[in-house]
Amino acid sequence: MNIDISAIFGYNTEMKTSVELDSKKVALARALSPTSTLRELIDQALQAFINEGRRSSIADLLGTPFFSGNLSKMRKRTGRTTGANSGR
Repeated sequence: MNIDISAIFGYNTEMKTSVELDSKKVALARALSPTSTLRELIDQALQAFINEGRRSSIADLLGTPFFSGNLSKMRKRTGRTTGANSGR
């Protein structure tokens, strides 16, 4: 099912532009990507950039981890050991 986002939000989702790309970086990216066209490669790179930005934003919202100590060291100090059947 295709939905025309431009009709919903009132803007064009496609954009034509000219940019100069580093041919070495393009060649390396093409070697790493299953895409067959430069357009697909750039689209994939943009999506990866967006995803990373979202992950960073979510991490910022969550703040620091609830526990940031050394669990192994803490267990040794209290006499608790690791493993499924340890200490039982």
